Amino acid sequence: MSYNIVKDVLTSQMYRTALNYVASGLSVIPIRLDGSKAPKINSWKPFQENLPSSEEIKQFFDQEAGIGIIAGKISGNLEVLDFDKPGIFEKWANLVREYNPELLSKLPQYETPSGGAHVCLRCSIIGHNQKLALDMAGEVLIETRGEGGYIVAAPSPASCHPAHREYVHIGGPVLPNVPTISPQEREILFECARSFNQKPKRIENGDYKSEPLKNGELRPGDDFNQRTSWEEILQPSGWKIEKISGSTKYWRRPGKTDPGCSATTGYCGDLLYIFSSNAGPFEADKGYSKFAAFALLNHNGDFKAAAIDLAKQGFGKKIPNNKAEWDEIKPLQRSIVGPTPFL
Repeated sequence: MSYNIVKDVLTSQMYRTALNYVASGLSVIPIRLDGSKAPKINSWKPFQENLPSSEEIKQFFDQEAGIGIIAGKISGNLEVLDFDKPGIFEKWANLVREYNPELLSKLPQYETPSGGAHVCLRCSIIGHNQKLALDMAGEVLIETRGEGGYIVAAPSPASCHPAHREYVHIGGPVLPNVPTISPQEREILFECARSFNQKPKRIENGDYKSEPLKNGELRPGDDFNQRTSWEEILQPSGWKIEKISGSTKYWRRPGKTDPGCSATTGYCGDLLYIFSSNAGPFEADKGYSKFAAFALLNHNGDFKAAAIDLAKQGFGKKIPNNKAEWDEIKPLQRSIVGPTPFL
């Protein structure tokens, strides 16, 4: 088969696919064949607001091009979970199935040329592009394409991607069949994705080195961090262990009745990492030491009161008798969420 015939076949396939996608309510744009994954048109913003016409589709694909799908309201509230690193999608999918065995089977799933994956959904509530999980170096593991974003999609030629591989269907229905799921189902997908974040916000990297007091004694907060389990801190406040995987424990917040997890311990070091937006007094996407969690749960974030309480319980150095002795004790040097602790 000559090059021109192959070229015509590919062009015809992209044109028919684009017509099918648009008929199903997905806004499409042509993608360059230079490995950049960039649009082949000067501006794709108009197609975030209006579906391309049949004449525009013909112009897009009268020559070889890949096919891009615009996410957001224009495509029926389309949102795409984008797994950037190999191996993460499989772990995430297994976690999702534990909470809802049937959910993933409803959603189009494609392996991307980089070895990652796309999972497509529609929902009444979606967001803009956002990063859900980072590795320790700050590289993206899982992100989304929502309002203002687009993806390169099957059956785009391998030359659209720098890896020079194609997008391969691996599960669920094929595009353009994207179902609408409930906000609760979407939350399961997102909470499971956030649980893989290795770099919570507002937590300094680096090991914490406790400065011992005289005679090698520890401050109550330091001592508490070392000697207390997360079960002793969280369970009295209604937190429950949802599952255990290796050294990681997945926790469900108090009052949560639908499937899913709200936090982990043992994944981001010895921190409580919160990824639920409804887990007060904790804030989402932040990590907490045991002492910080104790102070928030039991003393409304008053770290001095928490330190006094722990000292009475036998943690660390004996309680100072006066303010002058308190002032001699240096604050914790570790960066934790919340007010600067006294001990």
